[in-house]
Amino acid sequence: MNASLADEARLPQIWRLHLKSAAEKGCDPGEFCIQTGVVGFGWPVEPDEDDLPWDAYYSRAKAKYLDTGESVGWTAAANGIKAMRHRDLCWTRTESGKYWLGRIVGEWRYRNGPEFRRADVLNVRACEWSCVGDVHEVPGKIINSLRASRTLQRVEGDDIRLFSMFSSNALHAGNSYDLPGTDCDLFNLLSPEDCEDLVGIFLQSEGYILFPGTCRADSKQFEFILRHRETGRYAAAQVKQGDAVICDQNYCQFDGDVFVFQTNGNYIGPVATNVRRLTAGEMRDFCESNRHVLPARVQGWMAITERLRHPVMTR
Repeated sequence: MNASLADEARLPQIWRLHLKSAAEKGCDPGEFCIQTGVVGFGWPVEPDEDDLPWDAYYSRAKAKYLDTGESVGWTAAANGIKAMRHRDLCWTRTESGKYWLGRIVGEWRYRNGPEFRRADVLNVRACEWSCVGDVHEVPGKIINSLRASRTLQRVEGDDIRLFSMFSSNALHAGNSYDLPGTDCDLFNLLSPEDCEDLVGIFLQSEGYILFPGTCRADSKQFEFILRHRETGRYAAAQVKQGDAVICDQNYCQFDGDVFVFQTNGNYIGPVATNVRRLTAGEMRDFCESNRHVLPARVQGWMAITERLRHPVMTR
């Protein structure tokens, strides 16, 4: 296999670009990247030259930034953009709150024109961007990664790689990535927030009204509290994934019904009379019957599991 074919066959690395730069007031560097068709960031060097070779840029930037407070940030960003390869995928968010997914299509370049200086975006690679949408359409792992301070970094995980590849295929006219054929369980792909949303939607379809103010991160016993619209009886929910276990006896003192969902069925201890254990099969059937009311990212995960069971070769 020649080098170009090997590169085409390689599964993409997933990145995220978080731009907090020295752009001029009124200039959104994220929008600039989108409009210009690049992924990039600042850390300029002197003298002002355009299209510096990598070795020249790196040596000048090293002398300027290595022993400063910006050393860690510059090193990670510079090494990251150099490590990117053709067909890697990159997420970013603009100041408008929209999330974008880009496909790397060019080599590293140093651009020093006035428009690049204004945006503080000088280290660039050509990138084909597509708008994914708002926060509810993006996996929580991507959202959380954009809260980190580093400008450019990898986002690890096969689940995010699959979601990014699938999303890129859907956003472009032709499918660009062959998803591997494998049986993948939906609940191994959903984030904790997605699973909580799913249980909340299910219970509201059962006649309960969810109290949003009870969805607090500091509430360890329950994810949220609800009340039945007809009987007025209170209910609570607890959701866990992976190896975490759910014990009914931890909830038997609650004055109301408790709905618990452990995605792998890890329930222990005697069953409490006020606790109902939701099963993966029950929740999966609910997803299939109510796909139209589920969050877009949950719908995306469902489509991915279906595609993985029945892969379509794109080349």
